[in-house]
Amino acid sequence: MKRYIIRRILSEILTVLIVFALSFIIIKAAPGDPIKTLMGKDNNDPELRAALEEKWGLNEPEYKQFFSYLGNALHGDLGTSIPHSADQAATALWRCRLIVHAQNSNFTKEVQQ
Repeated sequence: MKRYIIRRILSEILTVLIVFALSFIIIKAAPGDPIKTLMGKDNNDPELRAALEEKWGLNEPEYKQFFSYLGNALHGDLGTSIPHSADQAATALWRCRLIVHAQNSNFTKEVQQ
């Protein structure tokens, strides 16, 4: 039984790591340049670009970005949305609350009928 529990815990950890790796790869493979989006289409200032890359950590190698992403996620920091300037953990909790509210209101409608 002890081996089974240990094996299950290790498989769950591996699953979480795979999900984080896939989400990181998908985000990196997405078309477009987030720095260019922040700078605007007509702004080509290299100093501003370097400052924004430094602020968002995009000047680091990708493996360092991934481990930083993973470490921050383990501490509950899912990052900040660049287009919306919003904390992703707070946004996710807000959306979950909306889903639960919608499910509860739907459930009460079914019970009343």
